[in-house]
Amino acid sequence: YCIAKINNNTMVLSNEGTVYAIQGYSPRPISTAAIENEIKIRDGSTAQAICYTDAGHFYYQLSIDANGPDIPAITLVYDLSTQLWHCRRDETYGRHRANCYMKAFNKHLVGDFASGKIYEMSTTFYDNAGDPLVAQIDSGPVLTGGQQVGMACIEIECDVGNGNAACPNPVAGLEISRDDGKTYGNQRLASLGQVGKGMRRVKWWKNGSAIAPRFRFKISDPVPRQIV
Repeated sequence: YCIAKINNNTMVLSNEGTVYAIQGYSPRPISTAAIENEIKIRDGSTAQAICYTDAGHFYYQLSIDANGPDIPAITLVYDLSTQLWHCRRDETYGRHRANCYMKAFNKHLVGDFASGKIYEMSTTFYDNAGDPLVAQIDSGPVLTGGQQVGMACIEIECDVGNGNAACPNPVAGLEISRDDGKTYGNQRLASLGQVGKGMRRVKWWKNGSAIAPRFRFKISDPVPRQIV
């Protein structure tokens, strides 16, 4: 149930945990070592996939069930347009709810594996069936040559000035890890700009110092999450 076709590619998951895109008779591995590690620690026989196109992007969405209480279910998504992976999850189930897909009535319709309900999926929705929809980006280590360096200011480039009546002053959160991602500090907030404030720069000041820090950014307010 993990074979799917999109944009002249047949997407498959091998028994070894590698994801391939096949054109004609030529398989091409598209999974990274990190993605394959996530697949191998779970039961690949439970894998299910859907494919769809949205806003010029071609997505292969692969969901795999939990493997015991310590390894939750997961949904891994490959964007054929950017050749990048990301993860989608539901706070209750670990994996994304979508288990099957159809484009109908100019809508992306998906079946919820947990409830059997049909939902519409869209990049213009900022909640997950009524629950908050959190966008999160985790950076790799910022290498500092083994030296302790100060971080006077941290800035992200993103779409700003999208505050609305429901959320007049949206914010982004920053957490910093100083131990290679094992733990993260308290979240600190920065404004994403009230409605019409399109020139705002999203910055955090006085961030201390670290050796090879990692950064985690989160947006949960109901506004566009377009981070450069």
